[in-house]
Amino acid sequence: MNTLRPAPSKQRPVGSGSGAMVYQLGTLRNSAECGGIELSQILADPECDYALDSPFVMVNRPGTYLVQYAVFLPEGACVNTVFSLQANEETLLSSIVRAAKAASSQCATYFGQALITVTCPTAVCLASQKVIRISDICATAMATLSFLRIR
Repeated sequence: MNTLRPAPSKQRPVGSGSGAMVYQLGTLRNSAECGGIELSQILADPECDYALDSPFVMVNRPGTYLVQYAVFLPEGACVNTVFSLQANEETLLSSIVRAAKAASSQCATYFGQALITVTCPTAVCLASQKVIRISDICATAMATLSFLRIR
């Protein structure tokens, strides 16, 4: 028996979700102190809600977002910096994490998060207080930035 279903609507239902994962593998770097870490890949749903203009992710849809980041540093990487999220070049204080790792120490992962309210297109980035240059031939160095629209 065949069942007829209505054609999918092109409009998004009220309260529908939105999320994105932005990441960089292998080489982590920024171009200036307090500068954003360069990110190269984005997976977003719906795509129109986000745009990657590295190191910034443009959040285009109004709402409240949970923004989380993770930075994985392999053995051999040496850092002494502070990671944080920035929205329109303003540091989100709840996201600040101190990262201190010697090259001789084991791998380490640093996490941070913040809630942001977007009323107009907003540029968000994962920033490092110091200039960093981490190159990992095994591509295990990683930075991720995730967005989840919660309201």
